[in-house]
Amino acid sequence: MLTQQEKINILKDLVAIQSVNDNEIEVCHYLKDLFAKYEIEAAIQPIF
Repeated sequence: MLTQQEKINILKDLVAIQSVNDNEIEVCHYLKDLFAKYEIEAAIQPIF
């Protein structure tokens, strides 16, 4: 279970990522790494 501070830190990290104008992949990588930390399997699926 995440603490309130951990949740806030994740939100801060996500907001700080420049994810406009086709840079959403950075958010994908952040979330994939975060999930891996909690042993949650995730994959990034490109959409064309």
